[in-house]
Amino acid sequence: MTPTEPYHVFGYARMSTLAQYLSTKAQRAKIDKYYAFRFDDDEDATWGGCYEDHAVSATRVDFRDRPHGLELNLKLNRGDHILLALGDRAFRSVADCCLCIKDWTKRGVILHYLNANFDTSTASGRMIAQIIASMGEYEGELRSERQRERNNIARSHGLPTNAHCPWGWKIIGTKQTRRFVEVWSDRSVANMILSHIDQGWSYEALAHDFNSRPDPPKAKGYNGRGKPWTVAGCFNAAKAAKADFPDPRERKEAS
Repeated sequence: MTPTEPYHVFGYARMSTLAQYLSTKAQRAKIDKYYAFRFDDDEDATWGGCYEDHAVSATRVDFRDRPHGLELNLKLNRGDHILLALGDRAFRSVADCCLCIKDWTKRGVILHYLNANFDTSTASGRMIAQIIASMGEYEGELRSERQRERNNIARSHGLPTNAHCPWGWKIIGTKQTRRFVEVWSDRSVANMILSHIDQGWSYEALAHDFNSRPDPPKAKGYNGRGKPWTVAGCFNAAKAAKADFPDPRERKEAS
Protein backbone atom coordinates (compact mmCIF):
# COMPACT_ATOMS: atom_id res chain seq x y z
CA MET A 1 0.00 0.00 0.00
CA THR A 2 1.39 3.39 -1.03
CA PRO A 3 1.80 5.74 1.95
CA THR A 4 -0.04 9.06 1.76
CA GLU A 5 1.19 12.51 2.73
CA PRO A 6 -0.62 14.83 5.14
CA TYR A 7 -2.48 17.68 3.44
CA HIS A 8 -4.71 20.62 4.29
CA VAL A 9 -8.25 21.39 3.19
CA PHE A 10 -9.25 25.03 2.87
CA GLY A 11 -12.56 26.74 2.21
CA TYR A 12 -13.07 29.92 0.22
CA ALA A 13 -16.09 32.24 0.31
CA ARG A 14 -16.76 35.71 -1.06
CA MET A 15 -19.47 38.34 -1.09
CA SER A 16 -19.62 41.26 -3.51
CA THR A 17 -21.09 43.85 -1.10
CA LEU A 18 -21.40 44.26 2.65
CA ALA A 19 -25.18 44.03 2.23
CA GLN A 20 -24.72 40.32 1.44
CA TYR A 21 -23.52 39.60 4.96
CA LEU A 22 -25.52 36.34 5.12
CA SER A 23 -23.96 35.04 1.91
CA THR A 24 -20.61 33.98 3.38
CA LYS A 25 -22.38 32.32 6.30
CA ALA A 26 -24.42 30.20 3.90
CA GLN A 27 -21.31 29.33 1.88
CA ARG A 28 -19.39 28.42 5.02
CA ALA A 29 -22.22 26.12 6.16
CA LYS A 30 -22.04 24.18 2.86
CA ILE A 31 -18.26 23.99 3.07
CA ASP A 32 -18.32 22.72 6.66
CA LYS A 33 -20.94 20.11 5.79
CA TYR A 34 -18.94 18.83 2.82
CA TYR A 35 -15.71 18.72 4.81
CA ALA A 36 -17.38 16.63 7.51
CA PHE A 37 -18.75 14.25 4.89
CA ARG A 38 -15.66 13.94 2.69
CA PHE A 39 -12.58 14.53 4.85
CA ASP A 40 -13.46 14.05 8.54
CA ASP A 41 -12.50 10.35 8.52
CA ASP A 42 -9.22 10.94 6.64
CA GLU A 43 -6.35 10.95 9.15
CA ASP A 44 -4.10 12.74 6.66
CA ALA A 45 -6.50 15.66 6.20
CA THR A 46 -6.29 18.79 8.34
CA TRP A 47 -8.76 21.66 8.22
CA GLY A 48 -6.87 24.81 7.27
CA GLY A 49 -9.68 27.31 7.73
CA CYS A 50 -12.10 29.16 5.48
CA TYR A 51 -10.79 32.30 3.80
CA GLU A 52 -13.42 34.97 3.16
CA ASP A 53 -13.26 38.10 1.02
CA HIS A 54 -15.90 40.69 1.87
CA ALA A 55 -17.16 43.42 -0.49
CA VAL A 56 -14.86 42.31 -3.31
CA SER A 57 -16.03 41.96 -6.91
CA ALA A 58 -14.81 38.85 -8.72
CA THR A 59 -15.45 40.65 -12.01
CA ARG A 60 -13.07 43.50 -11.20
CA VAL A 61 -10.55 41.79 -8.90
CA ASP A 62 -8.77 38.55 -9.78
CA PHE A 63 -8.54 35.78 -7.17
CA ARG A 64 -4.89 36.31 -6.26
CA ASP A 65 -5.35 40.10 -6.08
CA ARG A 66 -7.96 39.81 -3.30
CA PRO A 67 -6.70 40.11 0.28
CA HIS A 68 -7.73 36.64 1.44
CA GLY A 69 -7.50 35.04 -1.99
CA LEU A 70 -3.83 36.01 -2.05
CA GLU A 71 -3.33 34.75 1.52
CA LEU A 72 -4.91 31.41 0.66
CA ASN A 73 -2.85 31.03 -2.51
CA LEU A 74 0.37 31.54 -0.55
CA LYS A 75 -0.65 28.87 1.99
CA LEU A 76 -1.26 26.12 -0.58
CA ASN A 77 1.07 23.13 -0.80
CA ARG A 78 1.09 19.99 -2.92
CA GLY A 79 -1.88 17.73 -2.18
CA ASP A 80 -4.03 20.48 -0.64
CA HIS A 81 -7.72 20.96 -1.46
CA ILE A 82 -9.91 24.07 -1.81
CA LEU A 83 -13.67 23.88 -1.26
CA LEU A 84 -16.03 26.30 -3.05
CA ALA A 85 -19.71 26.38 -2.20
CA LEU A 86 -20.37 28.23 -5.47
CA GLY A 87 -18.05 28.50 -8.46
CA ASP A 88 -18.73 32.16 -9.17
CA ARG A 89 -17.55 33.05 -5.66
CA ALA A 90 -14.01 32.37 -6.89
CA PHE A 91 -14.10 33.30 -10.57
CA ARG A 92 -16.14 35.50 -12.88
CA SER A 93 -13.37 35.75 -15.43
CA VAL A 94 -12.27 32.99 -17.77
CA ALA A 95 -8.68 34.26 -17.82
CA ASP A 96 -8.47 34.37 -14.01
CA CYS A 97 -9.96 30.88 -13.73
CA CYS A 98 -7.59 29.37 -16.29
CA LEU A 99 -4.48 30.94 -14.75
CA CYS A 100 -5.32 29.87 -11.20
CA ILE A 101 -6.36 26.33 -12.05
CA LYS A 102 -3.33 25.82 -14.32
CA ASP A 103 -1.03 26.99 -11.52
CA TRP A 104 -2.78 24.92 -8.84
CA THR A 105 -2.80 21.80 -11.01
CA LYS A 106 0.96 22.08 -11.47
CA ARG A 107 1.27 22.44 -7.69
CA GLY A 108 -0.95 19.41 -7.07
CA VAL A 109 -3.82 21.43 -5.57
CA ILE A 110 -7.41 20.29 -6.23
CA LEU A 111 -10.36 22.69 -6.38
CA HIS A 112 -13.83 21.33 -5.45
CA TYR A 113 -17.08 22.86 -6.78
CA LEU A 114 -19.61 21.73 -4.21
CA ASN A 115 -22.73 23.05 -5.98
CA ALA A 116 -21.85 21.17 -9.19
CA ASN A 117 -20.29 18.08 -7.58
CA PHE A 118 -16.95 17.95 -9.43
CA ASP A 119 -13.31 18.87 -8.88
CA THR A 120 -10.31 19.87 -10.99
CA SER A 121 -8.33 16.66 -10.58
CA THR A 122 -9.38 15.58 -14.10
CA ALA A 123 -9.30 17.24 -17.54
CA SER A 124 -13.11 17.10 -17.64
CA GLY A 125 -13.37 18.88 -14.30
CA ARG A 126 -10.98 21.62 -15.40
CA MET A 127 -12.99 22.11 -18.60
CA ILE A 128 -16.27 22.41 -16.65
CA ALA A 129 -14.65 24.97 -14.31
CA GLN A 130 -13.72 27.10 -17.32
CA ILE A 131 -17.26 26.82 -18.71
CA ILE A 132 -18.74 27.97 -15.39
CA ALA A 133 -16.32 30.93 -15.31
CA SER A 134 -17.29 31.76 -18.90
CA MET A 135 -20.97 31.76 -17.95
CA GLY A 136 -20.26 34.06 -15.00
CA GLU A 137 -18.29 36.45 -17.22
CA TYR A 138 -21.07 36.46 -19.83
CA GLU A 139 -23.73 37.09 -17.18
CA GLY A 140 -21.78 40.09 -15.85
CA GLU A 141 -21.26 41.60 -19.30
CA LEU A 142 -24.92 41.06 -20.22
CA ARG A 143 -26.03 42.75 -16.98
CA SER A 144 -23.78 45.73 -17.74
CA GLU A 145 -25.18 46.02 -21.27
CA ARG A 146 -28.75 46.00 -19.96
CA GLN A 147 -27.90 48.63 -17.35
CA ARG A 148 -26.37 50.87 -20.02
CA GLU A 149 -29.46 50.45 -22.19
CA ARG A 150 -31.77 51.34 -19.29
CA ASN A 151 -29.67 54.39 -18.45
CA ASN A 152 -29.61 55.56 -22.07
CA ILE A 153 -33.39 55.26 -22.34
CA ALA A 154 -33.86 57.05 -19.00
CA ARG A 155 -31.54 59.88 -20.12
CA SER A 156 -33.42 60.22 -23.41
CA HIS A 157 -36.56 60.82 -21.32
CA GLY A 158 -34.76 63.33 -19.11
CA LEU A 159 -34.93 61.00 -16.13
CA PRO A 160 -32.14 60.40 -13.56
CA THR A 161 -30.02 57.26 -13.75
CA ASN A 162 -29.35 57.09 -10.00
CA ALA A 163 -31.41 57.03 -6.84
CA HIS A 164 -31.40 60.82 -6.43
CA CYS A 165 -34.64 62.76 -6.65
CA PRO A 166 -34.68 64.70 -9.96
CA TRP A 167 -34.95 68.46 -10.32
CA GLY A 168 -38.38 69.87 -9.67
CA TRP A 169 -39.46 67.00 -7.40
CA LYS A 170 -39.13 65.86 -3.82
CA ILE A 171 -40.06 62.75 -1.87
CA ILE A 172 -42.44 62.97 1.08
CA GLY A 173 -44.00 60.42 3.40
CA THR A 174 -42.69 57.39 5.22
CA LYS A 175 -41.05 54.37 3.62
CA GLN A 176 -44.48 52.80 3.21
CA THR A 177 -46.26 55.93 1.94
CA ARG A 178 -43.41 57.72 0.11
CA ARG A 179 -44.38 59.58 -3.03
CA PHE A 180 -43.06 62.24 -5.39
CA VAL A 181 -44.49 65.76 -5.33
CA GLU A 182 -43.66 68.83 -7.42
CA VAL A 183 -41.38 71.56 -6.00
CA TRP A 184 -42.43 74.74 -7.78
CA SER A 185 -39.73 76.95 -6.26
CA ASP A 186 -36.99 74.69 -7.62
CA ARG A 187 -38.70 74.61 -11.01
CA SER A 188 -38.82 78.39 -11.10
CA VAL A 189 -35.06 78.62 -10.54
CA ALA A 190 -34.38 75.90 -13.11
CA ASN A 191 -36.50 77.74 -15.69
CA MET A 192 -34.56 80.94 -14.93
CA ILE A 193 -31.26 79.08 -15.47
CA LEU A 194 -32.50 77.72 -18.80
CA SER A 195 -33.56 81.23 -19.84
CA HIS A 196 -30.05 82.58 -19.08
CA ILE A 197 -28.43 79.75 -21.04
CA ASP A 198 -30.70 80.46 -24.01
CA GLN A 199 -29.55 84.08 -23.82
CA GLY A 200 -25.92 83.01 -24.26
CA TRP A 201 -24.69 82.63 -20.69
CA SER A 202 -22.18 79.85 -20.02
CA TYR A 203 -22.73 77.47 -17.12
CA GLU A 204 -19.44 78.63 -15.54
CA ALA A 205 -20.46 82.29 -15.71
CA LEU A 206 -23.92 81.53 -14.36
CA ALA A 207 -22.60 79.55 -11.37
CA HIS A 208 -20.12 82.35 -10.57
CA ASP A 209 -22.85 84.99 -10.85
CA PHE A 210 -25.20 83.08 -8.53
CA ASN A 211 -22.51 82.53 -5.91
CA SER A 212 -21.44 86.19 -5.93
CA ARG A 213 -24.96 87.57 -5.33
CA PRO A 214 -25.86 88.82 -1.82
CA ASP A 215 -29.01 86.73 -2.04
CA PRO A 216 -28.27 83.85 -4.45
CA PRO A 217 -31.09 81.71 -5.83
CA LYS A 218 -31.96 78.77 -3.60
CA ALA A 219 -32.99 75.44 -5.05
CA LYS A 220 -32.31 71.78 -4.34
CA GLY A 221 -29.90 72.70 -1.55
CA TYR A 222 -27.85 75.17 -3.58
CA ASN A 223 -27.64 78.52 -1.81
CA GLY A 224 -24.35 80.10 -2.88
CA ARG A 225 -22.80 79.59 0.57
CA GLY A 226 -22.93 76.30 2.47
CA LYS A 227 -23.66 74.57 -0.84
CA PRO A 228 -22.50 76.89 -3.63
CA TRP A 229 -23.79 76.65 -7.15
CA THR A 230 -21.70 74.53 -9.49
CA VAL A 231 -21.48 74.07 -13.25
CA ALA A 232 -23.01 70.61 -12.87
CA GLY A 233 -25.86 72.02 -10.74
CA CYS A 234 -26.71 74.64 -13.35
CA PHE A 235 -26.42 72.13 -16.17
CA ASN A 236 -28.74 69.58 -14.51
CA ALA A 237 -31.28 72.26 -13.66
CA ALA A 238 -31.34 73.53 -17.24
CA LYS A 239 -31.60 69.98 -18.61
CA ALA A 240 -34.58 69.24 -16.35
CA ALA A 241 -36.29 72.49 -17.31
CA LYS A 242 -35.73 71.84 -21.00
CA ALA A 243 -37.34 68.40 -20.59
CA ASP A 244 -40.23 69.96 -18.64
CA PHE A 245 -39.29 68.15 -15.41
CA PRO A 246 -40.06 64.54 -16.35
CA ASP A 247 -42.14 62.59 -13.88
CA PRO A 248 -39.77 60.20 -11.98
CA ARG A 249 -42.70 57.83 -11.52
CA GLU A 250 -42.40 57.09 -15.23
CA ARG A 251 -38.84 55.87 -14.89
CA LYS A 252 -39.83 52.19 -14.76
CA GLU A 253 -41.83 52.59 -17.94
CA ALA A 254 -38.87 54.27 -19.65
CA SER A 255 -36.47 51.52 -18.58
